[in-house]
Amino acid sequence: MARLPTATRESVPEGQRDIFDEIVKTLGSVPRHGPGSVMIHVPKAA
Repeated sequence: MARLPTATRESVPEGQRDIFDEIVKTLGSVPRHGPGSVMIHVPKAA
C-alpha cells in the first residue's frame, strides 16, 4: 500500500502544473514507484 496517493494534475499546486505536464510527457506517465513518485507531488522540486 502506497503512503502517498498517485499524483494527478489536479493534486499538484496550480502554478506547477506546466512542469507536471512536462515531466509526465517526458516519462510517458506519472511515476508510481521510487523517488519520482514522491517528487512529482511538487514538480518544481523534481
